[in-house]
Formats: sequence, C-alpha cells, structure tokens
Amino acid sequence: YFRDKFYINHFPISLMLYIFVEIHFLVSITSCLKKTNTLINIKNQKTRWGSCSKKKNLNFNYKILFLPKLQRDYIIVHELCHLEELNHSAKFWALVAKTFPDYREKRKVLKSITWKLIKSS
Repeated sequence: YFRDKFYINHFPISLMLYIFVEIHFLVSITSCLKKTNTLINIKNQKTRWGSCSKKKNLNFNYKILFLPKLQRDYIIVHELCHLEELNHSAKFWALVAKTFPDYREKRKVLKSITWKLIKSS
C-alpha cells in the first residue's frame, strides 16, 4: 500500500530503491574501482543514460530500469569506471573491460534501443 505513496524527486521510492540496490551491488563487485564517497542521483535525463561529474558524483536516468539487465549493468559499470578515469581513453576502456570483456557488444545493443526509451516520456 505505501510503496507507491512516497516519492523522492517525483519518482516512487520503490523504483529508486531498486536502482540504488543494483548500483551498490555493482559497486561491490567492480574490483577495478577505488572506494570513494560518491553521491548517486536518479534523474529524468533527456539524452543520457548516466553521467559522472568532476566531483565524482554519479547520475543515472531512471529509465535504465526498463533496459535489459546486461545493458543496465553496462551503463552502471561504465559510469563507475569514470570515477577512475573521467574520459574515454584506452585506460578507461581497459577498466570497463575488466568487468565486461564484451563491452563493445553491450554498447551496440544499447545504441540500438536508446532512442526508443530516452525519447519516450
């Protein structure tokens, strides 16, 4: 009953908790990352699945919830790797590959479904 009655930033708490749990699980298994005090935000971004600021805060689009699990996990790991490398250098992609050696395939699938979910609001 109460699950859908409480909202943070206009999103049901149940949805946000699900995303937070998944992000924190991936943080725990992503061995390539140093421990940091990172602020994690869930937003309704129009053109991004996620981002990492220079202050090392992570932002995720709530619509990642509707992606296939592997693409959702790829996005989360991609942003987590930005905590180490704030660019898309070879070193960054090597970090991503430690968790997802087949990241190129995941990116390809993600790009094929991106506009369908990002543009729907």
